[in-house]
Amino acid sequence: NVDGFEVLDYFKNANLFARIPVAIITGEGTDENIKRAYTYPIVDMLQKPFNEINVKNIVDKLIMIHNMNKGE
Repeated sequence: NVDGFEVLDYFKNANLFARIPVAIITGEGTDENIKRAYTYPIVDMLQKPFNEINVKNIVDKLIMIHNMNKGE
């Protein structure tokens, strides 16, 4: 069992952010957690409660970045 920041640390240490665009969904949107999350090279953060437009915007960003990384 690990928390989200431990997963982000793993991605950072394994240099996975360069290959896998990451967006975060959180229910704990404290200023401290938001600031800490953006110290990682994440695409964006989605805070609960969210709606269809928020989800679509982040998915669009992730797809765009994925395609750019593939050279499309």
